[in-house]
Amino acid sequence: QGWTLNTLANAYSLNGQSRRAVPLFEGYIAISEKLGDKMNLAIGRGNLAAAAAPVHAGTAGIHFCRVRCEGAMIMSGHTSGR
Repeated sequence: QGWTLNTLANAYSLNGQSRRAVPLFEGYIAISEKLGDKMNLAIGRGNLAAAAAPVHAGTAGIHFCRVRCEGAMIMSGHTSGR
């Protein structure tokens, strides 16, 4: 289910339909959290940030994207934060 949600959300996002992608990414994130899958949780949050940036246009969207991406990187162990 998680893989399907993420794949469909990516298809919507890449097709310029970010508003349809966001809830699907959120479902993927919820499944990853429930399973304790930190890697896919980080992937989902990064994907959500990229899809949500156009939805939350302007400075707030950029900040939202930055926070989500940094959180995803920390959770996956790829950085120690700022």
